[in-house]
Amino acid sequence: MVIRLVLLSVALVACVPELVDDTSVVREPRLLAARSEPAEARPGDAITTTALWVGPDGEIADAPLAWAFCTTRKAFTEPGPVAPSCLASAAPELVAFGTGATATGALPEHGCRLFGPDPPDPVPGEAAARPADPDGTGGYYQPVRVGTDARGSLAQVRIRCGLPEATPEQALRYQLEYAANTNPSVAWSAPPPATLRASEAVELAVQWPATEAYLWFDPVARALTERREAMRVAWFATAGTFDTGHTGRSEAEAALTKTANRWTAPDAPGVVHVWAVLRDDRGGVSWIAATLQVE
Repeated sequence: MVIRLVLLSVALVACVPELVDDTSVVREPRLLAARSEPAEARPGDAITTTALWVGPDGEIADAPLAWAFCTTRKAFTEPGPVAPSCLASAAPELVAFGTGATATGALPEHGCRLFGPDPPDPVPGEAAARPADPDGTGGYYQPVRVGTDARGSLAQVRIRCGLPEATPEQALRYQLEYAANTNPSVAWSAPPPATLRASEAVELAVQWPATEAYLWFDPVARALTERREAMRVAWFATAGTFDTGHTGRSEAEAALTKTANRWTAPDAPGVVHVWAVLRDDRGGVSWIAATLQVE
């Protein structure tokens, strides 16, 4: 009986289909990344957003995109990072601020109340809502809807808020010494090959300058400390396959400023567009592209 059960379990495992992650392959127009300049700003400040909207033939310069700030917070019982209405094609909570691949607008004034550490405005007849929790770097984010009328994607802009749980001395030091995030810069570590053979594998590598240091409030130790950013790269191509969809360096690897991935060319000849999207863990974004000829 034991042998039969073991054999049955092996057979069941063998029948499970292999799941192939092909999210790195660009088969239709889609948003790969959205960047804000500056990368971190106070509510009310003007920002300029830029989208990396691509398709099978490369980047789409005249992207039919609409941008809007979401001005409602999700209930803590709702799954997902934002309220569902933030991704709707139209909703009273969406404040439009531009169209096209690039748009400019002012961040909503009450971002730190809606999505940050400040106490939310009371709603008559409802229990008082608690402030939002920060991410692992102590940051808060203003949700942004970007996309077409039919399909919206979520972008986020890091907003500069205070430290309500800190002592007055800590709060003052944070205000004076905290360095707002900036978007990282990214470059190819070595130029990608202009031409490749069908099914040929090649290593693609990107690099960036030294990561930024920033002041962080440790909620456990209740102390301010200096940290370094972690970096993560998402890889995309219009054909072929990557060994992995993401690579990067952790905070502990801050001294290492390079990451690589192996890409295997498709069987058929043609032009392939490749993108590497670099993100730091405080919300900064940058990207680089290459065009490869498969013969």
